[in-house]
Formats: sequence, structure tokens, C-alpha cells
Amino acid sequence: MNKKNFDLNRFGKLVKHDLATLWPTFGPTMLIIVLLPMTIWLSVLVLGHHLNIESIPPVVRLMLICFSVVLVGIMAPSRIYRYANIRKDGIYFAMLPASKLEKFVSMLLMIMVVCPIVALIGGLLVDMFFTLLPFGPYRTSIWNMADSLHELFNFGDDYEAYYYFGRYLTPANVIVSSIGEYLANVALFLFTSTIFKRHKVLFTILALYAIEFVLTLIATPIIVTHFMELSTSGLVDTWVRNYDPDLILQNIYYWGHATNIIFFVGLTLWSGLRLKKMRY
Repeated sequence: MNKKNFDLNRFGKLVKHDLATLWPTFGPTMLIIVLLPMTIWLSVLVLGHHLNIESIPPVVRLMLICFSVVLVGIMAPSRIYRYANIRKDGIYFAMLPASKLEKFVSMLLMIMVVCPIVALIGGLLVDMFFTLLPFGPYRTSIWNMADSLHELFNFGDDYEAYYYFGRYLTPANVIVSSIGEYLANVALFLFTSTIFKRHKVLFTILALYAIEFVLTLIATPIIVTHFMELSTSGLVDTWVRNYDPDLILQNIYYWGHATNIIFFVGLTLWSGLRLKKMRY
């Protein structure tokens, strides 16, 4: 047993080890995920004239890259550390010359920092390469989003909508919200990777669907009944007449951040405790 919980020199060696094993354990899968947006590029190239689609807007391409980054993040725990919660098979992970804290911090570094950065850079480089080709639906740089964003959020003469969405859909807010969503989702799949011993991503998705189905069955009659009671009493009509869209968007924005933080911190700590108590 290590005398120190965290030694910087020992941790550095562990990070080098995890980086060296990143490609053999997850590299090919990550490469396939990064190249997934190219299936859309190829489909539009071949079928675009039948569908009257000449190009793919930069904002759509960026969304595809972000989806790839999220997919890399949720698959990373089950691929890189697939045996960390399995008896006998996980003995190699248990015998690494590092403390449990060092192993867990290195795990978080690989899953939540290294893999998404590699996927993001790889996705942008692939997009740049296909943009430089003299053919295909990538006509402009991915950073040239002004026109496509204008089309996506074109509210016509509804200046109130421009005002409210302009306040909360700023680049900084979108980036912060995206990072929070990413970390919360990865923390969830990290936690379930300490529970399921095989098909970890698939079983997690199925479990989420099952939980959602049960909650919907329970919540729907309660919500409908409560709404009918409020409607009968006239409170719903009063709320509709006096609702404040700015307050609603503000609550959605801040509650969304709070939920992401709670999920990320809670599930990450729970995952660490489970791995700490794991017996091989």
C-alpha cells in the first residue's frame, strides 16, 4: 500500500502510462467516431442533388463535431478502463504502482480532458481537409457561421424574441452550457462503467430509457391532475397573463447549470468511492 495518497512524480509516470495505452485501448474507436460526420458529407455529396441540398452549413458541421466529442466522452470509460470493476481481469489496473487517488485523477484526466480535446482537434482538422477539397458540400470555413446562425435564429420582426434569446444564447453561455452538459453526461457513463461489467454503454442507455419510462408513467397522471386543478382554480390563466419570459429563460439557464454541476460532482465522487472500495 502506498504511504502517500498523491505523489506528483508517481502521478506523472501514471499519466504517461495511460497516454501510452490510449491508442491501443481506444484509438481506433475514437478515430471512427471522429470520422462519423464524413458519412453526412458523403451522403450529401451523392444524394444532395436529389434532395436539393447543395451544402452543409458551418453550424451544422460544428454540431456534428460536438456530437462526436460527446460520443467519445461517454464511450471512453468503458473502453479505456473496461476491466477496472471486474474481478481477476482488473488485477492489472489494481497493481499499477500508484495510489487509488492517483489512478482516479488520471482516469478523469484521460476521459474528461485528453479524449475530448483529441476528438475536437481531430474533428476540426478533418473538417478543414474536406473544406479544402474542390468538390463536396463543405463550401465555406466552419468558423464562417454568421449567415447560418442568422437563418437558424431568424425571428423576423419579433424583436422581443431577439432580445431574450440574444441575452442567453451568447457564445460564452453556449460554451459554458455545452461543457457542463458534456461533463454531466461523461460522469454518468463513468459511474455506470463501475456498475455494469459488459456492454456498459448499451446497458446504460437501456437503463436510462427504462427509468424515463417508469418516471413518465408515474409523473404524467400527477401532472395532468395537478394542471386540471390549477386550471379550474384560474391560476393557470393568471400565470399566462403575467408570465415573465426573461425570468423563465433565466431559471432554465441557471437551473440547467446547477443540475449539471450536481450531476457531475455527485456521480464523479460516487464513481471514485466505488473504485476505491473495489476488490479484485
